Amino acid sequence: MTYLISDEVFEKHRTGETHPESPERVRVIREGFQNHPNDWKFVSPEKCDESALKTIHKSDYVEKVARYSGQERVLDGDTVLCRDSYEVDRVLSVQR
Repeated sequence: MTYLISDEVFEKHRTGETHPESPERVRVIREGFQNHPNDWKFVSPEKCDESALKTIHKSDYVEKVARYSGQERVLDGDTVLCRDSYEVDRVLSVQR
């Protein structure tokens, strides 16, 4: 069994029209899986705390994203933050 993490909160991560991460991309991928059933199951993510994020990202990166939470800005050449980016990042952890 393959588990697919899915939640409407991922559609809050709005990075602009030219960035590949977008609410539309999330919707299309989710609908594609829904329309082609197989040996997978959708599961909801669980919120994680900042210490769990720091096991995935460097501490200074997590702190920077938290500091700019609620703002829209380019963090670096590859990372675009929107108002909800920190909230979305915190639900990308699933414990099963």
